[in-house]
Amino acid sequence: MNAVLELLKLALVGLVSGLFSYYLAGRKHRAEKWWELRVTAYQDAIAALSDLYYYFDRYSNIEMTQRNISDEKRKELKLFWDNGYHNVRKAADAGAFLFSTEAETALKTFIKGEDEHYETYFEYVDGRCVDARKCLDALVSCSKTDLRLPDNIFKKWINRLLTRQTLDKGIKL
Repeated sequence: MNAVLELLKLALVGLVSGLFSYYLAGRKHRAEKWWELRVTAYQDAIAALSDLYYYFDRYSNIEMTQRNISDEKRKELKLFWDNGYHNVRKAADAGAFLFSTEAETALKTFIKGEDEHYETYFEYVDGRCVDARKCLDALVSCSKTDLRLPDNIFKKWINRLLTRQTLDKGIKL
Protein backbone atom coordinates (compact mmCIF):
# COMPACT_ATOMS: atom_id res chain seq x y z
CA MET A 1 0.00 0.00 0.00
CA ASN A 2 2.82 2.35 0.86
CA ALA A 3 4.55 1.66 -2.48
CA VAL A 4 1.34 2.39 -4.42
CA LEU A 5 0.97 5.71 -2.61
CA GLU A 6 4.56 6.64 -3.49
CA LEU A 7 3.95 5.75 -7.16
CA LEU A 8 0.82 7.92 -7.19
CA LYS A 9 2.79 10.82 -5.69
CA LEU A 10 5.47 10.45 -8.38
CA ALA A 11 2.81 10.25 -11.10
CA LEU A 12 1.10 13.37 -9.76
CA VAL A 13 4.42 15.28 -9.63
CA GLY A 14 5.18 14.17 -13.20
CA LEU A 15 1.74 15.22 -14.39
CA VAL A 16 1.93 18.65 -12.73
CA SER A 17 5.45 19.32 -14.05
CA GLY A 18 4.42 18.16 -17.53
CA LEU A 19 1.41 20.49 -17.58
CA PHE A 20 3.53 23.37 -16.32
CA SER A 21 6.16 22.74 -19.00
CA TYR A 22 3.44 22.53 -21.64
CA TYR A 23 2.02 25.86 -20.50
CA LEU A 24 5.42 27.58 -20.56
CA ALA A 25 6.37 26.15 -23.95
CA GLY A 26 3.03 27.18 -25.47
CA ARG A 27 3.31 30.65 -24.06
CA LYS A 28 6.84 31.06 -25.44
CA HIS A 29 5.76 29.73 -28.84
CA ARG A 30 2.85 32.19 -29.05
CA ALA A 31 5.11 35.09 -28.05
CA GLU A 32 7.69 34.13 -30.69
CA LYS A 33 5.06 33.80 -33.42
CA TRP A 34 3.54 37.18 -32.49
CA TRP A 35 7.00 38.80 -32.57
CA GLU A 36 7.74 37.24 -35.98
CA LEU A 37 4.41 38.54 -37.29
CA ARG A 38 5.24 42.05 -36.13
CA VAL A 39 8.74 41.86 -37.61
CA THR A 40 7.30 40.86 -40.98
CA ALA A 41 4.76 43.70 -40.83
CA TYR A 42 7.44 46.26 -40.05
CA GLN A 43 9.73 44.88 -42.77
CA ASP A 44 6.97 45.06 -45.38
CA ALA A 45 5.90 48.57 -44.38
CA ILE A 46 9.48 49.86 -44.35
CA ALA A 47 10.19 48.29 -47.75
CA ALA A 48 7.01 49.81 -49.19
CA LEU A 49 7.84 53.25 -47.79
CA SER A 50 11.34 52.95 -49.19
CA ASP A 51 9.85 52.24 -52.62
CA LEU A 52 7.55 55.24 -52.33
CA TYR A 53 10.39 57.47 -51.24
CA TYR A 54 12.41 56.31 -54.26
CA TYR A 55 9.42 56.97 -56.55
CA PHE A 56 8.83 60.50 -55.25
CA ASP A 57 12.55 61.30 -55.14
CA ARG A 58 13.01 60.25 -58.79
CA TYR A 59 9.99 62.27 -59.93
CA SER A 60 11.11 65.23 -57.86
CA ASN A 61 14.50 65.17 -59.58
CA ILE A 62 12.85 64.76 -62.97
CA GLU A 63 10.55 67.71 -62.36
CA MET A 64 13.36 69.86 -60.94
CA THR A 65 15.60 69.29 -63.95
CA GLN A 66 12.60 69.48 -66.31
CA ARG A 67 13.61 66.52 -68.38
CA ASN A 68 11.48 63.98 -70.12
CA ILE A 69 11.66 60.30 -69.33
CA SER A 70 10.94 57.35 -71.53
CA ASP A 71 7.74 55.36 -71.27
CA GLU A 72 9.80 52.38 -70.12
CA LYS A 73 11.26 54.36 -67.22
CA ARG A 74 7.81 55.74 -66.40
CA LYS A 75 6.39 52.19 -66.22
CA GLU A 76 9.29 51.10 -64.04
CA LEU A 77 8.67 53.97 -61.64
CA LYS A 78 4.92 53.30 -61.65
CA LEU A 79 5.63 49.79 -60.34
CA PHE A 80 7.28 51.37 -57.28
CA TRP A 81 4.16 53.45 -56.74
CA ASP A 82 1.68 50.63 -57.30
CA ASN A 83 3.39 48.17 -54.99
CA GLY A 84 4.48 50.66 -52.36
CA TYR A 85 1.29 52.67 -51.92
CA HIS A 86 -1.01 49.69 -51.56
CA ASN A 87 1.29 48.02 -49.06
CA VAL A 88 1.53 51.20 -46.97
CA ARG A 89 -2.26 51.61 -47.11
CA LYS A 90 -2.70 48.01 -45.91
CA ALA A 91 -0.17 48.56 -43.12
CA ALA A 92 -2.01 51.72 -42.05
CA ASP A 93 -5.26 49.76 -42.02
CA ALA A 94 -3.69 47.07 -39.83
CA GLY A 95 -2.86 49.88 -37.45
CA ALA A 96 -2.53 49.16 -33.75
CA PHE A 97 -3.03 45.45 -34.30
CA LEU A 98 0.56 45.04 -35.50
CA PHE A 99 2.19 48.44 -34.95
CA SER A 100 2.70 50.75 -32.01
CA THR A 101 0.46 53.80 -31.78
CA GLU A 102 3.34 56.03 -32.95
CA ALA A 103 3.92 53.86 -36.02
CA GLU A 104 0.19 53.72 -36.73
CA THR A 105 -0.02 57.53 -36.49
CA ALA A 106 2.92 57.97 -38.86
CA LEU A 107 1.39 55.61 -41.43
CA LYS A 108 -2.07 57.18 -41.24
CA THR A 109 -0.60 60.68 -41.49
CA PHE A 110 1.27 59.64 -44.62
CA ILE A 111 -1.88 58.17 -46.19
CA LYS A 112 -3.94 61.28 -45.30
CA GLY A 113 -1.28 63.45 -46.95
CA GLU A 114 -2.43 62.09 -50.31
CA ASP A 115 -5.58 64.23 -49.96
CA GLU A 116 -3.66 67.50 -49.52
CA HIS A 117 -3.97 70.13 -52.24
CA TYR A 118 -0.84 71.26 -54.08
CA GLU A 119 -0.57 74.05 -56.61
CA THR A 120 1.83 72.29 -58.96
CA TYR A 121 2.90 68.76 -59.68
CA PHE A 122 6.40 69.55 -58.46
CA GLU A 123 5.02 70.71 -55.09
CA TYR A 124 3.02 67.50 -54.86
CA VAL A 125 5.98 65.25 -55.66
CA ASP A 126 8.38 67.17 -53.45
CA GLY A 127 5.90 67.33 -50.56
CA ARG A 128 5.14 63.63 -50.79
CA CYS A 129 8.86 62.86 -50.96
CA VAL A 130 9.35 64.69 -47.66
CA ASP A 131 6.29 62.95 -46.17
CA ALA A 132 7.58 59.54 -47.25
CA ARG A 133 10.99 60.23 -45.70
CA LYS A 134 9.42 61.39 -42.41
CA CYS A 135 7.18 58.34 -42.25
CA LEU A 136 10.04 56.01 -43.12
CA ASP A 137 12.26 57.51 -40.43
CA ALA A 138 9.44 57.33 -37.87
CA LEU A 139 8.70 53.71 -38.73
CA VAL A 140 12.35 52.69 -38.47
CA SER A 141 12.62 54.43 -35.11
CA CYS A 142 9.43 52.76 -33.85
CA SER A 143 10.59 49.36 -35.05
CA LYS A 144 13.79 49.66 -33.03
CA THR A 145 11.82 50.10 -29.82
CA ASP A 146 8.81 47.91 -30.62
CA LEU A 147 10.80 44.90 -31.75
CA ARG A 148 13.41 44.98 -29.01
CA LEU A 149 13.53 41.70 -27.17
CA PRO A 150 13.00 41.91 -23.42
CA ASP A 151 16.04 41.34 -21.26
CA ASN A 152 16.22 37.92 -19.70
CA ILE A 153 16.43 37.41 -15.95
CA PHE A 154 20.16 36.67 -15.98
CA LYS A 155 20.95 39.89 -17.85
CA LYS A 156 18.81 41.93 -15.45
CA TRP A 157 20.57 40.34 -12.48
CA ILE A 158 24.03 41.12 -13.92
CA ASN A 159 23.04 44.74 -14.66
CA ARG A 160 21.68 45.15 -11.13
CA LEU A 161 24.85 43.65 -9.67
CA LEU A 162 27.07 45.95 -11.74
CA THR A 163 24.98 48.97 -10.79
CA ARG A 164 25.31 48.15 -7.09
CA GLN A 165 29.06 47.72 -7.39
CA THR A 166 29.51 51.05 -9.13
CA LEU A 167 27.26 52.80 -6.61
CA ASP A 168 29.18 51.21 -3.71
CA LYS A 169 32.42 52.56 -5.13
CA GLY A 170 30.88 56.00 -5.65
CA ILE A 171 31.25 55.85 -9.43
CA LYS A 172 28.51 57.54 -11.44
CA LEU A 173 27.34 55.83 -14.60
